Amino acid sequence: MARIGRQDVRFLVLEGIMVLFGVLAALFVDEWRQERELRADAWAAMESVVVEVRENLGELQALDSVVAGRMELLDALEPELDGTTPLASLAGRFRGYRTPELSDNAWQRLTAGRAADHVPGAFLQDGFAVYSFNAKFSRLEDEVTRLVFSELNFNPGRVRTAWSIAREIMDQQVAWAGVSIERYQAFLERWDGDG
Repeated sequence: MARIGRQDVRFLVLEGIMVLFGVLAALFVDEWRQERELRADAWAAMESVVVEVRENLGELQALDSVVAGRMELLDALEPELDGTTPLASLAGRFRGYRTPELSDNAWQRLTAGRAADHVPGAFLQDGFAVYSFNAKFSRLEDEVTRLVFSELNFNPGRVRTAWSIAREIMDQQVAWAGVSIERYQAFLERWDGDG
């Protein structure tokens, strides 16, 4: 049997240290690469959210002006609400209801993905302030749908009640659009590098 000499032990220890160092270096480089990719993904996701916020802001600004105009047309109908015509028959004269098409796809991808851990906390906080308000518009859209398909909308004797509800829904849309527009603009002022 061959004996291992002192020189051989040193060589084996040195070789073992080199292998260990190589493995640790490979792990470090892999971790660094993954971290860099996650940071790049986070910045790309943030940019997608900023684009989405810009688009939603445009939608809210359009909603604000359209609904304000339709409210004026609806108000002009008030003297004619004599109980002989249902609100459904008058919808064309005030051009019906407008609800915003607000997207939250980029926000959902960001907050549900691994990149969220690499996004500044302030960005997430500001985003939650913007996107949490969007659900209110969905609830108003549900109210519009209930009104449009309810007996109230088709009963000439209840036209004043239907008109009042329609007026309140539109008024609420304008109020919430105003609040949302401010939040969207504040978000973009802070996070939009192109703005």
